Amino acid sequence: MTLVGTASATLMAIALKANPAAIQNGIFGLNGMLVGAAMAFFGAFGNGAWNRVWAIAALILSALSAVVMETVGTWFATRFRVAPLGIPFNVVMLTFLLLLAFVPQPFFDLGPPPPPFPAGAIDGFRLIQSLPMGLAQIFFSDKLVSVLLVVLGIAISTPIGAAVGLLGCAMYLLAGLLLGAKPDELYTGLWGYNAALTATAIGGVFYTPNRLSISIGLICAFLASIASILWAP
Repeated sequence: MTLVGTASATLMAIALKANPAAIQNGIFGLNGMLVGAAMAFFGAFGNGAWNRVWAIAALILSALSAVVMETVGTWFATRFRVAPLGIPFNVVMLTFLLLLAFVPQPFFDLGPPPPPFPAGAIDGFRLIQSLPMGLAQIFFSDKLVSVLLVVLGIAISTPIGAAVGLLGCAMYLLAGLLLGAKPDELYTGLWGYNAALTATAIGGVFYTPNRLSISIGLICAFLASIASILWAP
């Protein structure tokens, strides 16, 4: 589904005659890939993996993310002088999920709500093992092999990006421990992706990586983790 999303968004960007440099650097494909991964993730809980309805929807929504990037994303970049990054993915997926939640329809089933996390004691080994989970959760992955592949892929592309992302995950674990989050919430990296994205964006995308930008990125990652733990349902 990630490949379907990537291809759909990229082809739509080409059809829209978007900036060739933007297409080539993968910003359209990134958002399409995230849409495809999200559709595979949510669809597996409801209608089941590889359901045709979800696959077709992933194809359409991924293409729509390219339209959002070319319109809203371009306006955002021009207005605020900041790269839109994952804005199209968030706009498309949040709108889609809100429609599923409030508009009755027979095609898409999200499945039953997950059970609450049980309380328990912290396992130090599992806590350390969960450090890279936040990075992998960006791509809706929580299996050890896929987690390691994600971290390895990021490290090959940008070693400092991988390091800053892992430091952001550490901020999430620190915030969770200080706030008394349930152990399983920490082990799965459930909200760690917010910290990883925040640290990486501020420490290496919006600003040149240096001690100051990375330090500010980690502080913001810590605050993002607190917000995730306290305010997420």
